[in-house]
Parts: sequence; C-alpha cells; structure tokens
Amino acid sequence: MLCDWRGVPVGAMHSWGNTPTFVSRRQHAQVSMSLPRQKNAWMQIVKAKIRGQAHCLDICERSGGNELRELAKTVHSGDSTNVEGQAARKYWQYLFDESEDFHRKPGAGEGRNSQFDYAYAVLRGFVVKAIFSAGLSPTFGVNHHNRANYFCLADDLIEPYRPAIDAQIANLDIQDSTLNQESKAALVHAVNAQFNAGLTIPSSINDFAQQFGLYCESKQRALSVPVFGADDEEG
Repeated sequence: MLCDWRGVPVGAMHSWGNTPTFVSRRQHAQVSMSLPRQKNAWMQIVKAKIRGQAHCLDICERSGGNELRELAKTVHSGDSTNVEGQAARKYWQYLFDESEDFHRKPGAGEGRNSQFDYAYAVLRGFVVKAIFSAGLSPTFGVNHHNRANYFCLADDLIEPYRPAIDAQIANLDIQDSTLNQESKAALVHAVNAQFNAGLTIPSSINDFAQQFGLYCESKQRALSVPVFGADDEEG
C-alpha cells in the first residue's frame, strides 16, 4: 500500500509476474456471478452492517439497538426497500445525542465528520489490500457500480466494519472533535483494534475477502458476513 503525507492509503501495488492461475479463474467467476447471487450477497452485507450498528449502540450505552435488530430482519434480496438507509437515519440519531447536533455528512471536513472520513479511508485501504490478496478485482461490486469508482467492491465489503469504527469515534472526548495528530493516532489504532473472536479488524477483513472469493466461485452456497459483536447466526 502507498500512503499520502497524511498516512491515508492512496495506492496499491500488485505483481504482474508469476500471477497464480487461480486469480484469473476467480476474477472470471466474480464478473460472471449471477444477479440473484449478487443481490443475496448485498442482503447479507446490509443485515450484518445493521446488526453491527445495533451492537455499537449497545456498547456505547445508547438506546435503539433492539429496534435496529428488528429492522435487520426485514432486509430483502438486494435490499430493495433500502432498509440500510432507514437504519442509518435512526442509527446516527441514537448514537449522538441532540446536544452534539451531529449529522453525518461525508466529506464535510470538520469535527466528527472529519474523524469518520479519516478512519473510513484507512479502513478502506485495508479492504482494498484484502481484495487484491484474495485474487479479486476491486472494480466489480455487488451493489456499487459507479464507472468513476475503481474500488466498487471495496465499498461493498467495507460496510460490516464501519460500526466497529463508529464505536471508537463515539467514545472520543467531545472536546477533541477535530482531526489532529492525537485523534489521528487514536483512529488508526481503532482500525487495528479487535473485531470478533480474537481477530483484529484487518485480519477479519482478509478472511472476509477470501470468503467472498469462494462465494463468487460458488464454492459456498451463502456468503458468511462477519457481524461486529456477534457471529453471523443467520448465514
């Protein structure tokens, strides 16, 4: 991985020589994956993300966790009714109380929004690295399909891990809501923190990318998605 002066990943290097044959086979399977399997994968990802958000609320001693768990049960194939968006609106309202007057705005560049943007950028770098390591193409996602975005798959697979970062940021001192050297160090530490079952977040991401590769090749009937704070009991 290559980083800019802020330590944010901006590039990755991948060998052109001695490329294992499984890479081309896996990427062909990824591109050829049927639409129903893509939609099913996204459904499982959204369910896992919402359940992780519920756990984040629990450990931050906020209300709303059970409400989100019930919402997660209503996600259908491809999240056709946008339960992810419904859950997000409730989630951010519960996570930060009215006294903070917080509204999640990606790219806002100040306060807690800058902390989320920075941490998510570091997290995204780990996801991109895991995708390449798993022999997958970052271009072809299951839900994100923007032609201007080379990392559509990364923006899909990152979702279950966001709540783990959110919990860290929510517990930062409210008086230190700007992005400085101290908070950057805390955010990088958050991205390297434990996720589940003794795995760190980067290690879990590596495993998840490999699982997704097997799912693309139909070696797994269903995509097993990690859930922050719980094993994925729903499969």
